[in-house]
Amino acid sequence: MLGEDAASARRILSDERTDLILNMLRAIRAEQAAQREKLDEIITRLGRLEREVAGLHGDYAGLSVRLDNLDRRVGRIEQRLELVEIPAAG
Repeated sequence: MLGEDAASARRILSDERTDLILNMLRAIRAEQAAQREKLDEIITRLGRLEREVAGLHGDYAGLSVRLDNLDRRVGRIEQRLELVEIPAAG
């Protein structure tokens, strides 16, 4: 009987260890799932930011072209009104 009690005690301890390990693994998997979900959210937000920045670059390029055009137009107006000296050629 003493041998059976020891074997039974070992089996109970083994079952408790197994349950503990399984619970720890479940907790790790749950944490990984939460991290994966958060990572997906971050990737989605980063994609939106990249598109927004690309749009801003396009807006900046358009403004730059408009400013260049205005600069040329103001230069022509100044020359016509003789507000600036026309540089002599060579």
